Amino acid sequence: MSDADDIFDSYAADPEVTRYVTWRPYQDRSEVPPFLQSQLARWDSGDEFSWAIIRPPEDRVIGMIACRVREHAADIGYVLSRNLWGGGYMTEAANVVVEWAINLSFVYRVWLCAIARTKLRRTFWKK
Repeated sequence: MSDADDIFDSYAADPEVTRYVTWRPYQDRSEVPPFLQSQLARWDSGDEFSWAIIRPPEDRVIGMIACRVREHAADIGYVLSRNLWGGGYMTEAANVVVEWAINLSFVYRVWLCAIARTKLRRTFWKK
């Protein structure tokens, strides 16, 4: 919960960052704690595993990456502070999460979709 302000400031209220996600930009900081509670519950239930992305120099949350595991496949979604797009942060985070997911014994496919300007790119990994 101590990261709620960073989450709001870095990406959750930015309409450009949230343009292609399933939720609308947050209008108020009070919306972040219930979201974090839901993510903790989803982790505990095994429905979704989310990690905050921290930029070491500032030790602040700059984004989030999540992985949903369904039967034999895992899909990844993410958000990142707009001023850090193109800096390699999400590539680094995605590589770590893909490695984690592909090493689950029952997962043999990991995928994510990314909107790159106006083109949709799909990436798949298989064992």
